[in-house]
Amino acid sequence: MIIVLHGEDSFRSRHKLAELKTAYQKKYAGGFLFKKFDAAETTFKDFKNTTRSQSLFDDRKLVVLEDLSQNPGLKKEVVEWEELKAISADANLLVIFYEPQSVAKDKQYKIVIKKAFKEYEFKKLPPAGQVEWFVSNIYPREEINKEIVREVVGLSGGDMWQIHNELNKLFTYGNGKDVKKSYLQVLGVGAGEAQIFSTIDAIFGGNKDKALRNMLVHWYRGEAPEYLFFMIERQLKLLALVNAEGEISKSSLAKTLGLHPFVVQKTLRLSGGFSWPKIKNLYERVESLDIKSKRGELDPYLSCELLAVAILS
Repeated sequence: MIIVLHGEDSFRSRHKLAELKTAYQKKYAGGFLFKKFDAAETTFKDFKNTTRSQSLFDDRKLVVLEDLSQNPGLKKEVVEWEELKAISADANLLVIFYEPQSVAKDKQYKIVIKKAFKEYEFKKLPPAGQVEWFVSNIYPREEINKEIVREVVGLSGGDMWQIHNELNKLFTYGNGKDVKKSYLQVLGVGAGEAQIFSTIDAIFGGNKDKALRNMLVHWYRGEAPEYLFFMIERQLKLLALVNAEGEISKSSLAKTLGLHPFVVQKTLRLSGGFSWPKIKNLYERVESLDIKSKRGELDPYLSCELLAVAILS
């Protein structure tokens, strides 16, 4: 079976990805093989061997392939693969293609979408839509009043990750009930975004004391460890992309990767301390920690801290 998740709203698409993983875990509680690939460092052979291998110990499989659109060579091989049709009909296998941007106009990707059991496109929501989504999906029992959700949306600049982070702070501070409007000022809602980027810079810049101190501040404020984990993984992905492109100018790199020049400049400044082998090793650590956290084998806070320490070491 094939499912395609894509669109600009990475928060909702990540939420859906986690939802699908959880459903699969409940359905096959007896065990299954889980493998996540990042297209920037994946070969077609690895992807093919994982999806089509037969074993007594991995008869049920969940395979996630991220950012296929960023690797034209791999995308071409996947699209032209004769076994793709067989995968779409395999009840024991779920392959999720995840893209943090829309691939609706990608002619090659349309072949994958056509064979998919389900396609979900997550377009950016207007403020009113963001309010309704959080009220319906995260706080359906009115633990946070709709008017407060609306205020948080307005203070967070339309960033779904930031909105979730701020709502989580309110929810934690209010012990999961009776969240008051006064908490917005007490917790400085809307002012935490700069803190996140300061923490990411400290982690990837090797400033261990500042990184660990900042993380304690995030936990004290009641911020979700999943958000920081996502931001760390995002920065690692940027380093992998920059590393893969080699020695080209900053402006050319920004155009090739579709990133703002400022983001590329910051990533280039950090890239000197991250060789390709180290990046690969850290990606393996991300995958391992993510799996253990999702399965409940590792506390999300500890998972995030262990990833930060691995990068700092």
